[in-house]
Amino acid sequence: MLIRGIYFEGWDPTKVPVKMHRDDFFQRVRQEFPYEIPDGTERLVDVVIEALRRHITEGEWQNVRASLPKDLVAVLP
Repeated sequence: MLIRGIYFEGWDPTKVPVKMHRDDFFQRVRQEFPYEIPDGTERLVDVVIEALRRHITEGEWQNVRASLPKDLVAVLP
């Protein structure tokens, strides 16, 4: 419950997964990220994905990739 409160405050599991394409995804990141993005939205997403990648196993990474739309997987490292 503590982890849910820290990481997912306001998260409603009945509203996921949200299906969207690459451009919709980047648009949503731009809208919901509360800070200025000096290097652009794609760079921000790259940095977050790189950090995620360092902290999960190869099997978890493959599960993440398999659950994403193909046009989003194309932008992943």
